[in-house]
Amino acid sequence: MLSGHGGGIPEWALRAGIRPGEIIDFSISVNTPPDEGFLRQKFEDSLSAIHRYPDPQYSQLRAAISKKYGLRPENVLVGNGSTELLYLIPRVFAPKSALVLVPSYADYADSARFAGADVRRFFLDEKNRFKIDEKRFLAETKSAEMVVIGNPNNPTGGVIEKGLVLRAAVEAPDVVFLVDESFADYAPEASLLREFLPNMIVLRSFTKFYGIPGLRLGYSASTPETTQKILARKEPWTVNCVAESFAMSFLKGSEETDAWIRGAAISAKNELFDFLGTIRQLEVFPSHANFVLVKIRGRVMSALRLQEELLKRGKLVRDCSNFEGLDEYFFRIGAKTSEENASLVESLRTIFSA
Repeated sequence: MLSGHGGGIPEWALRAGIRPGEIIDFSISVNTPPDEGFLRQKFEDSLSAIHRYPDPQYSQLRAAISKKYGLRPENVLVGNGSTELLYLIPRVFAPKSALVLVPSYADYADSARFAGADVRRFFLDEKNRFKIDEKRFLAETKSAEMVVIGNPNNPTGGVIEKGLVLRAAVEAPDVVFLVDESFADYAPEASLLREFLPNMIVLRSFTKFYGIPGLRLGYSASTPETTQKILARKEPWTVNCVAESFAMSFLKGSEETDAWIRGAAISAKNELFDFLGTIRQLEVFPSHANFVLVKIRGRVMSALRLQEELLKRGKLVRDCSNFEGLDEYFFRIGAKTSEENASLVESLRTIFSA
């Protein structure tokens, strides 16, 4: 890993001289489910699986994922979080060049670079609210051997219309399009999950939506031929039995639960967006995910300074200055409960009115 991520509560608590439990972590883009006890019970029920080896083929898990999302088992490959697959796929295809949209998740560039690719950046323009320039996108994707996209994108929260990505992939059939849909549960209309093209691979994560980053479970969806090509280079048994059993239990009949979780998350994010809009020193960018990107206007303080001030009040946000394409005045907030969001906004008001 070449670049930092959010989180790291023990380190931040030590720095602030407070206990980890006293910090509300807005720095991560992981959802807080409305009823964490429901998920905890599912996890505890899965612990009995720890005494056996996983099925090397993960046949039942792949079948369960396929049934839920309208796929076929031969389209699906499971991994130890989508990050395992994000780093594996470029090694399998060994592109000489990769195009990465920025600002975006730093591991997109890292994974391509680790595979030996020359990484080029496609910059999203802040003046255009980080919306993609479609004409330039179609032109530049033809000049790379791999294109890596987050959709919705992190940290901007923007989406690329699925028709544009499909057109780009069709017009550049020799280019591999790797589309990370870790936040697609919040914007299902943009998903390419069932749009099987020979040169397209979609990544999905259980982490973000279900709030289980410590469990590590994700999958890819692609044509059977592409799936087999990746599988031939994949290490065995990277998904443990507890994660497998948890997913098997949770995937059955979970449509109603998904709608419940999605509705609560989107409501919390929209409420946070509205709250932040009342602080004149802040510019808030529209988001299709469970987080919002914010810029401090007028250079009244840096995001790092704001992060330090909030930490004194037991709240941690993500300083985004290490994202390529963003400067030192950008930060990201992961939406939490209504009460926690209101508490954060009140702290921001206090800081900016001082």
